Amino acid sequence: MKNKLLDLPTELLDLVFQRLDFRSLLRCTQVVCHRMHSILEGSALLQYQTKLASTGKRDNPCCSWSTSVRLKKLEVYQEAWDNLRWSNNVLSFPVSNVSLWELVGGVLALYNVTQHSFRFIQLPSAHRGVDHREWQFNLDIDIGRGDFTIDPSTDLMIIVNRVSADNAVSAVFKTYFLSLTTGRPHTKAQSSEIQIEIPQLAESWYHEIKVFDNHLAVLFTTDFGVTELVVCSWNTGKVLKRLKNVMSFAFLTSTLIVLNDIVGRSDIALEIIDVYDEPVSCCLHLPEPTLGYGIADLEMVTESPRAPIIQQSNIPFTASLEDRLLVINYRLEDSRSRERNHAIFVPVSVLLNHHRRSQPNQPIPWTDWGPNDTRILPVSFSGIWVCYVHGMRASVYEPAKKVFQIFDFSQLGLAYDLVKGDKRPQTQYLTGRTVLLESVFTERTLSCLPVRISTGTFPLESVEAVMLTEDALLAATVSLFSDLFCPGL
Repeated sequence: MKNKLLDLPTELLDLVFQRLDFRSLLRCTQVVCHRMHSILEGSALLQYQTKLASTGKRDNPCCSWSTSVRLKKLEVYQEAWDNLRWSNNVLSFPVSNVSLWELVGGVLALYNVTQHSFRFIQLPSAHRGVDHREWQFNLDIDIGRGDFTIDPSTDLMIIVNRVSADNAVSAVFKTYFLSLTTGRPHTKAQSSEIQIEIPQLAESWYHEIKVFDNHLAVLFTTDFGVTELVVCSWNTGKVLKRLKNVMSFAFLTSTLIVLNDIVGRSDIALEIIDVYDEPVSCCLHLPEPTLGYGIADLEMVTESPRAPIIQQSNIPFTASLEDRLLVINYRLEDSRSRERNHAIFVPVSVLLNHHRRSQPNQPIPWTDWGPNDTRILPVSFSGIWVCYVHGMRASVYEPAKKVFQIFDFSQLGLAYDLVKGDKRPQTQYLTGRTVLLESVFTERTLSCLPVRISTGTFPLESVEAVMLTEDALLAATVSLFSDLFCPGL
């Protein structure tokens, strides 16, 4: 009876193996069984599953291509990233009349302030078979005093717009839930719009809008630094939580938000809250800047929405959902307004693990979690709003050196390169400790999360900043910030 599995025909065994992840397949190759070895050793299936895992991808079960064809496309795709090899088809998007833009899930959205129109571009991928597609529509809503975001995975566009007068005692904002493809009210929203009132007098407001599944969070900030975070369900329109004095935030899951509140605090910490629960469920301390420096800004960036569900049969793979990278961007300033910028890179899975193990009212010191689970580097991300994080990667451009860097924190991919002895060209493998001395932080700060850092140049001039997607880098040019270029990989 114990050999019943191996008594199956090879064709049926192939179907069984296709249901296994790469770790299970590797364990099968270690079993002392000649027949199992003969089926799996050198098989395209094992190579494909291993390559998917090491590159942070997942298979599209709807794809009609054979495993061998998918493997070949994945190898070509990854070789383009490893060697930063540009495609010949470089797209350009003039944005001289564009006041707002967004980049999520491979879709670039541009708002023309003079025409009150939206233009959407699905960025193509030659290696993954994603078609170049564009559409646009006009709205009666003037969002000159607002902002917007999109989520292609749910066909959602959210607009937040101030409708109250500048001198009103309270600011009133209308929030619209629309279809990304048509501009009409979203069919899954019980109400196409809700109204949010902030009891604060201010002439100018800034908005940070993030959405994850059916939850929306908006950070409202006045021109003199007063903030309020409002969290709601866009399906029901119900406001779930309101928090004051929040500096920055990000979704970890659909219901967990990490935020930073340094107003009135003597320490700096990340707080993790549940949108349906009142108390802070986890608190993790961050390194304290030395007395000579104050925090001018602290920004948290990750890609919140899940990747769109793949329906096209010609797309073989897409980004894995197992983990994402969170970048905590410190902008420090001394008494002479001189800046020292640092970034903390941490996988979302690390924060979730500490959240699960945390005890109420017991903050976790930096020394108990930061040194082993993060990497701190002296990095200056652009002051221009750009989406520079995707999956486990982050990108930064240095205009003075005219080079960009891609920080890849895929731990399995890095280990795979080192075991195979197949290091990427133009790539630094940083596996030792990073030590920041007391000149910046109050104590010597260690971090050692392994990372691959690739360096390259653009086939373009006058680049100001870069944005990162699954398939390409988008370069924003410096000449009046008038164009976005997409050199596909």
